[in-house]
Amino acid sequence: MQTGGSLINQWFSVDAMSSLAKYYSSSLVGFFSYSREDDVDFDEVLSKFRNAIQVELSAQLGRNRDNFRIWQDRFAIPHGALWQKQITDGVKQSTFFIPIITPRMVNSPHCAFEFESFLAREKELDRDDLIFPILYISVPELEDGTWKQNSVLKIVNDRQYLDWRDYRPRELSDPEIRKELIQFCRNISNALRKPWGSPEEWQQQEVVGIAAADQRRPKTQIEAERAAEEERQRREAAARAAEEEQHQGRDHRSHGRAVPAAAEPSLSTVR
Repeated sequence: MQTGGSLINQWFSVDAMSSLAKYYSSSLVGFFSYSREDDVDFDEVLSKFRNAIQVELSAQLGRNRDNFRIWQDRFAIPHGALWQKQITDGVKQSTFFIPIITPRMVNSPHCAFEFESFLAREKELDRDDLIFPILYISVPELEDGTWKQNSVLKIVNDRQYLDWRDYRPRELSDPEIRKELIQFCRNISNALRKPWGSPEEWQQQEVVGIAAADQRRPKTQIEAERAAEEERQRREAAARAAEEEQHQGRDHRSHGRAVPAAAEPSLSTVR
């Protein structure tokens, strides 16, 4: 049996929650959402962009290729595989989401599916800060106010996105580009290191919290509550016994009641 001191210490250790980065120590995964046509038409620049983010973020998180990667369908989905299942599996593994916003991406049902799938994943993690949009090519709907009619752009508009449009023509090795990229990765790193409780930790905290709350209550209060509960149970038992006794009494009187004798024939009826 744990003492009050050890319970309080456990309470504080559980209260100091871990983080997504620590919880997924053996395999931390991000999801890179983009239009393949944008990548192909511009000499795979988005794949290079994804790799640059992975390299920088991996360094900031102190990770390596064995325990950190940013999921990209070009490399993760085998030829001929069912893309929807593969993407669903990729999203389920991911702890953050980087969508590259372009007109093609916005109009792609595949990208919309990825977006909606990760929203469910984010809700499952009980977070609302794990989507990091990058506006790569101007999208008219974001400028004319019709973004409300698009499920993807609704989220992009609500979240703080990185405007990369002016940087797009420049090389990723450009010092200014590198500086922006470092800051972008720092934002993701900070989000992954924020205090976060796993389901197991929340369950443990609830148990310890109840025990700690009981220990903080005065002994006289606990004894009074226990006595009141015992008195309530005693009264309920007495009420049930009285009701049962009353019911048995009615049954006894009903069975013991004399049956009226048959009337004797009248003399006048005797022949």
